[in-house]
Amino acid sequence: MPNILDSNGLQVNSVTELLNNLINSFNTIYGANINLDQNTPDAQLINVISQLMVSYGELLQDINASFDPDQAVGVILDQRVKLNGITRKQGTKTITNIKVTFNGSAVLKGQDLYPIEECFKVSDNSGNALVPVTTTSGVDGNELTIPFVAINYGALNFTEGTITNIDTPIAGVESVTNEATLTENIGTDEESDSSLRIRRTASAEQIGNFGTIETLKQALYNISPDIQYVGVEENKGNSEDVNQIPAHGIWIVIKNAVSDGETNKKIAETILYYRIAGTPMRHLGDSSSSSGEEITEISYSLQRPDEDNFVAYWTLAKEKPIYCRVTCFILDETLNQGLIKSIISDNTKPQVKQTLSVTSIMKALSDGVENIVITSLEISEDNSNWITFINPNPDEFIRIPVANITVTEYNQ
Repeated sequence: MPNILDSNGLQVNSVTELLNNLINSFNTIYGANINLDQNTPDAQLINVISQLMVSYGELLQDINASFDPDQAVGVILDQRVKLNGITRKQGTKTITNIKVTFNGSAVLKGQDLYPIEECFKVSDNSGNALVPVTTTSGVDGNELTIPFVAINYGALNFTEGTITNIDTPIAGVESVTNEATLTENIGTDEESDSSLRIRRTASAEQIGNFGTIETLKQALYNISPDIQYVGVEENKGNSEDVNQIPAHGIWIVIKNAVSDGETNKKIAETILYYRIAGTPMRHLGDSSSSSGEEITEISYSLQRPDEDNFVAYWTLAKEKPIYCRVTCFILDETLNQGLIKSIISDNTKPQVKQTLSVTSIMKALSDGVENIVITSLEISEDNSNWITFINPNPDEFIRIPVANITVTEYNQ
């Protein structure tokens, strides 16, 4: 596969292709008798060059994907959705009452008058830090109940008596302890990338701004929060395509947390209402499943007002389990393999059709584990052939189960 950007999107060479090209080039330059065994300097040089080129390919893939709101992440996603008039829902901070016992005169600097780094700071044993909402003074013998606000955004529900650490010791303050946080004072987490993508697609204010395919997708999202992904593949050709979509037809794929009769009826009604009349839908009939296998194609029959029968077809997205192996170490600390596996499994869950790259996994590990050094990281569909990119089929969503992750500590 050449490095090319065309109507099919960005295509980059695989590791195998790069290695073969480099080996052929070395053979051309130095002759067929060159020794390219793995333990030779020339072979090591070829591996280094190929890894560099793979890294650049991954970067190009990530940059190219970031132009798609359904694949962009973080601040890049924020920029993309603004084109649709949508902004990420910001988190809020938790406020909780803390009793401060004074054994002298003291001023507790609050966020109303001082920057956070200068405020009187307390915390719990999990490292959640708080500062006074307003600057407060106390004298010897006072026990004042003062509202404190968390420094970080997010939902923090403090149990009574868990905030006892004074991070900014000052004369005159003997001890601190908190009341249980009231429900109405618990903060909220910032909207996740996944939720923001879904809201962008499903937002009613966007209906009408897109073509019929996007309108159908948004209407399906609006049926229920249980519908976590909607994909609609279109065949613009005059004959059935490689995905078995009929000519000028569509293939609807849905990831639905709850699949019951009432939800299926709403899905069918939505397809009937928003689909262009006469557009055929992919359906494989009995060939979509075999004995003992899970049925992935759903059909639902409706009676039209004109008494004609209408059958809606859609495919349930299925999980595509991926394997991952990583070699790493943590500077001056013992490697916690359980933590590494948990981060990989919990934080690398692309939506349907979203490319999984080793770059995204490395970022999740770097964000979640301080001082981690990753010497190698690969992913595989079959636990045999190890690659750096995986593109799921239209009816698949990628997952990396903890049991499929191998962590090896690098011997320094």
